[in-house]
Amino acid sequence: MSAYRIQTYIARETVVNFLLSLTLFTFIVLLSRLLKLTDLVIGSGVSMGSVTQLFLAMMPSFMLITMPLSFLLAVLLTFARMSADSEIVAMKACGISVYKMALPVIILAILVCGATAYLSAYAEPTGRRTMRDIAINVAMDKASSAVRAQVFNDEFPGLTIFADKVFKETNQLEGVFISDTRIDATQTIITATSGKLMTDKASNTLLLHLKDGAIHRDTDDAQKNGLQIINFSTYDINISMENSAAQDSGTTLRPKLQTLFQLFNSFEQSSESHDKQERRELRAEIHERLIMPLSPLLFSLIAIPLGISSHRSNKGAGFALSLVVFMVYYMFLSIAKTLVVEQGWPIDLTMWAPSFGFAFCGVLLFISSAKERPFNPFRYVFSYLKNSLGQQR
Repeated sequence: MSAYRIQTYIARETVVNFLLSLTLFTFIVLLSRLLKLTDLVIGSGVSMGSVTQLFLAMMPSFMLITMPLSFLLAVLLTFARMSADSEIVAMKACGISVYKMALPVIILAILVCGATAYLSAYAEPTGRRTMRDIAINVAMDKASSAVRAQVFNDEFPGLTIFADKVFKETNQLEGVFISDTRIDATQTIITATSGKLMTDKASNTLLLHLKDGAIHRDTDDAQKNGLQIINFSTYDINISMENSAAQDSGTTLRPKLQTLFQLFNSFEQSSESHDKQERRELRAEIHERLIMPLSPLLFSLIAIPLGISSHRSNKGAGFALSLVVFMVYYMFLSIAKTLVVEQGWPIDLTMWAPSFGFAFCGVLLFISSAKERPFNPFRYVFSYLKNSLGQQR
C-alpha cells in the first residue's frame, strides 16, 4: 500500500471523527443555553424568529471552543484506534514513519486553524454584537419582558427593579421597588404603587413612568439624619441603552465585541491617550485573538503521540484525556491574560508562554514517539548535569 493511500485513509478517519466530535460538543454546550432560549419563547413571549437569530449568533462563540477541542479528540481517537488494531505497527513495517502518518493531520490542523482564525478575528465578535442587538430589540419591542414579576431584576447597569405584578400585554407594573446607584454610586430607593414601561427607539431608551410613590435618598446633612424623602405623584426614570447600542466603530465597543481589525484601529487611536489600562486590555485581547487559531496545531502535536501510546481503543479514556489537555491549555491561557491585565506582567512574553510551552512539550513528545523512545523530560536534565560534572572532574 502506497504512502499516499495510507495518508488519505488517516485523513478520512480524522475528518469523520472531527465532524462527529464537533456535533457532540456543540450539542452539549447548546444544552446549557436551551432552557434560557425556551424561557424566552414561553415566559417572555419572544418570537421564534428572534430566538433563531439568537441561536445562530451564539454558534461562533461555541464553535471557537468546540472546534479545537473536537480536533484534539478526533486525532487522539484516530491514532488510538489504529494503535489498538496494530495498524501503526503494520505501517511502520511497510516503511511509513510517524512523520508521514502525521502529514495529513498537520494539513487538516492548518485548515482548522484557518477556520478558527476566522471565528476568532471576525465571526465570534460579530456574533456577540448580534446577540446584544437582538437583546436590545427584544427589550425595546416588548419592554415588559425585561422585568419579571417578584424577581429582583438587575439587567440594567446601576438599577435593580422589583415589581409585584407585571402585565406583559400593557407593559404595566404594580408594587414597584427600585434601587438606583447610577449617580456617584449613591443608593437611591424609589417606591411606587404602579408604573409603565415605554420605549423610545430613536434614542435607544426605556422610560419607566411611575405613579404615586416616594424617593428615599442618602444625604450629607446630619440635621436631617442623612435621609431625604421626596413624595411624588408622577416620576420618570430614563433607562439608557446607548452604551449597549453603540455603533460598530471606534472605542465605544468593549474589546470582546470588536473584530481583530477594529482592535488594531482602537489600539492605534488610543496611542495618544493616557489610559494605560485600556491599552493593556486591547493588547491582551489582540494577542489572545492571534493565539487562539494556533491551538488545533498544538493539540495535534500532542494528540498523535498520546494516541499512539494508547494500546486500548477506549473512547471514554480518549474523551477524558482530550478534556484534560484542553482545560490545562486554556487554564494557563486564562491565567496569563489575568496576570497581564490585572497584575501588569509583560504582555508579549506572558501571553505567548502557554503556547510556546505546549509547542515545546508537543514537539519533544512527537519526536520521542517517532523514535519509539519513552518521553522523559528529566532524562535530558540528568544527562546534561552528568556530562557537566564529568567535564569538571
